[in-house]
Amino acid sequence: MKVEKLENLAERDKLLWDFVSKAQMALGKCWKPSTSTLQKSKTAELQVEIDETGKVISVKNNSDFDSLTPTAYRTIFACLPKALKQNEFKEIYKLTNGVFIFEFKSDEFK
Repeated sequence: MKVEKLENLAERDKLLWDFVSKAQMALGKCWKPSTSTLQKSKTAELQVEIDETGKVISVKNNSDFDSLTPTAYRTIFACLPKALKQNEFKEIYKLTNGVFIFEFKSDEFK
């Protein structure tokens, strides 16, 4: 019984890690903050909710709204649904209830 639980945890961790890696790659390709934002070190932290198909349902700003935030919003809506295939989103949704936090920095993406 304990071995089975460990295998389930390992599979869950692998799915989550794969999602994080693919999401970072997809969002990183789209992340293009404006040149005026690049001159200052800024961070936007967004709480993102998706449905089982990967469609973005809501985005909440968890940091001060500044010039970086609109670009982060556009990046989420344009690129997050492209990160995984629809059946992969279903698995991630089951594990997380579809809620994630992404941190965008003016000089990089995390």
